Amino acid sequence: MANRLQQINGADTNSIIRTSNSNFAKLDLEVIAKSFGGDRMTIGKMPNGDYGFMIKGTDGNIGIYGAVDSLNNRILKVAKPGKDALSTNPSDIAFDLSA
Repeated sequence: MANRLQQINGADTNSIIRTSNSNFAKLDLEVIAKSFGGDRMTIGKMPNGDYGFMIKGTDGNIGIYGAVDSLNNRILKVAKPGKDALSTNPSDIAFDLSA
């Protein structure tokens, strides 16, 4: 786990509650989205609300995007080099297998 949980110490109730809340917040972040290599690869809940994965190139554009949206539509897109897979311009997309 990337975020280490804090050990709960002491008998002070407020301190125990603060530490517990902090630990649960860290766990919650782990469940929502997990990033690897900085933000080059992200798995989990995407910024647009979809659940899936995205892989960014060194230019910061999303090269590969795979997800399921809130309507249960499956999305799989691969962008052309230097383009973004979430682009609305069809000429930017090399592969689109979206339902």
